[in-house]
Amino acid sequence: MICQNWTLHLLGIASLASVALAQPSQRPTISVGTTRSSQYHWCGTDEGNDHLGGEDDLVALEALSKRSLDTENPIGRKNPIKIPVNIFLVGTEEQRGELKENSALLQIEDALAEGYSQHGIFFGPIETYQVAGDEYVNVNHSERKFRQTLDMKEGLRIGGAETLNVYVVPKLDRGTLGYAVFPWILSTYTDERALAMDGVVLGYWGLKHFLSRKAIVHEVGHFLGLLHPFQGGCKSLDGDSIPDTPQATYVSQHCEPKDTCPQLPGHDLIKNYMMYSACSEDLSFTPGQVSRMREAWYKWRDPQTRKLTYLTSEPIRTTPNSTMIVTKFC
Repeated sequence: MICQNWTLHLLGIASLASVALAQPSQRPTISVGTTRSSQYHWCGTDEGNDHLGGEDDLVALEALSKRSLDTENPIGRKNPIKIPVNIFLVGTEEQRGELKENSALLQIEDALAEGYSQHGIFFGPIETYQVAGDEYVNVNHSERKFRQTLDMKEGLRIGGAETLNVYVVPKLDRGTLGYAVFPWILSTYTDERALAMDGVVLGYWGLKHFLSRKAIVHEVGHFLGLLHPFQGGCKSLDGDSIPDTPQATYVSQHCEPKDTCPQLPGHDLIKNYMMYSACSEDLSFTPGQVSRMREAWYKWRDPQTRKLTYLTSEPIRTTPNSTMIVTKFC
């Protein structure tokens, strides 16, 4: 339940500052306004950075896809997937109170149910925590390599690779509604930094934006292994490695039919959750995307089927950090 809240105060959290992380690749300029006529490059997920070492993993996913009709395979059986969720609110008391008054947090629960439940993917229990203090309030959390963001995520994270940790922060780059980390980071990095980096970051502004529900489902799609359908642009024949998502470019913005790669089959899926567009209603995933998410779940996140190292398979913690002052709040 969203109303279950705790107040956490960070004390003496260990630092990941000594970890040398790969530099992110170039990504589209972010420019999002609050009107529906604005440019939409609102997802800060860096496919270049998180995809390091991931090519072999995508090949493995393709192999999984070929076996997905096997009734002995958990992917083929379409078993329900249940994902526990922890939401951490970073901000001043006034900022956190505003989100609560506007019922913005309820959008996370509602959006996840709307986007995923019909595909047998369910989220819960959902626990919400308030992070007291202002240590991370003025930090721009747009870059996962930033020392303070890694410190924050390592100090707050609860649960293993199967758990969705969502960090709601006051500051991201202008125009960014949120970003996520792909699941193959759990096999790319073989120590605690993978779990510390894992999860979804959402901006306060993003939860009040008219695309907020789409942004939430979109970022969790990355958490479950989906790339943007426009990955690679028109130079790529199948940038996201999913056959039923026609190739497009990221300039697919307004909610109107278009074909940004006319030399390639298909038209832009403007009402797809993983596309950049102003469409906010009647959104969907393709069957191929649903299969890919289930494949990624069983390969990297399901405790029964994943094959990760001990340091990425075991949770950093299973309860709120004992070095924090915890006060129940509702």
